[in-house]
Amino acid sequence: MPNANFDAQLVLLESQLHELMGSLIDGSPASLQNASTKFHRLALDLFQIANDAKGSRLGSPGALRKINVLSSGMVTFRESVLRCSAYTDRALGVLIPTTGEKSTYAGSRVYGSPAKRSGTFTAFSA
Repeated sequence: MPNANFDAQLVLLESQLHELMGSLIDGSPASLQNASTKFHRLALDLFQIANDAKGSRLGSPGALRKINVLSSGMVTFRESVLRCSAYTDRALGVLIPTTGEKSTYAGSRVYGSPAKRSGTFTAFSA
């Protein structure tokens, strides 16, 4: 019986990955968050099913292939999210040019290091 549960969970996870990619293409943050939460729950359920089996052979012969498809799909999804993030950062830089300037809390100095003598108070600049 664990084999049927494992295979069914893989199918559910695969369909949820397709929904997750679709919500990324749609661009709706709420649908992306909902789809991501569902995917996370299904992945945890799959882990629990695999953990409960305690070493017995799980899944059909095509289960390994499905797991490989899922892993490559997650890599593609991650790259797409990073690409969207980069586009958003670039668009923000075009719309609000001051975002490219040094921020108030620049990460160039280590916390607690002595202040540089530059004649300006970077801690108070906006």
